[in-house]
Amino acid sequence: MQVRSRYGGFAMNPFQRVSLCFLASVSFLMSAAAQEQALGSAWAGTWEAEANGTRLVMESQVAGEWLNARITDPTGYTYLVEATVAGTDAQGVFSDPQTGARLDCTLRLGAGQLTLSVLSPAPSQGQQPLLELNFYPPGSLPETNTAQSSKLDPALVGTWMRTESSTDPAANFSFVVQWTLILNADGTFSQYSKSAGGILGTTGAGQGQLVAQGNWKTEQKVLWTNTGTGFQPFSRYLVDAQNMMFVFGDDSRQLWSRAY
Repeated sequence: MQVRSRYGGFAMNPFQRVSLCFLASVSFLMSAAAQEQALGSAWAGTWEAEANGTRLVMESQVAGEWLNARITDPTGYTYLVEATVAGTDAQGVFSDPQTGARLDCTLRLGAGQLTLSVLSPAPSQGQQPLLELNFYPPGSLPETNTAQSSKLDPALVGTWMRTESSTDPAANFSFVVQWTLILNADGTFSQYSKSAGGILGTTGAGQGQLVAQGNWKTEQKVLWTNTGTGFQPFSRYLVDAQNMMFVFGDDSRQLWSRAY
């Protein structure tokens, strides 16, 4: 029913006013939800960063206000991020599931860029970033001079050895493999193995044989090897004057001792 106003023409009845207010509210809520969904989609996806010559890949997912991300280095070593998203900012925890370490972190979403800041745990530092990484969509990572960032860590140069052994007392069986890894200062390497075993009082030893050879390099405590198909990450490493430890993506480890 239309109601004529005192100024001529027709005025809206109360039901029409309620309907228009309702429609305006619904339109506003739908617009806000669409913006929130679009912003959530902007957070989610695959991102790439480079930290001192090492390529990192982050896979992020968003459900409501919750962001979960997995960051992986070339060896498969993984870090996790759990955060609460508020617009273009997020705050949460950066963790290393292999060691159990957890640190506060913040994230900021920009135009084609996502910045992750891992914060200092020391109150005296005022929550200053210990590490800041800029992630970009795949294919848009700024170019870097990988030739300058790649080098040979002189601490690794030399001959290294490790031994693997297994026994079966029930079968009176034992087996030993000795591995030798030679990392040369010219960037070449070779690896050999030699085995020996015994069963029921009978022993024998095999001849040493070449297992692999090629080139090597290091980037930010990651050993890379090339056996003819291009450089591939082999493992992270720790080294001192007499010992070298390889730490693989699944957190398994190998300990080598310097021979020369």
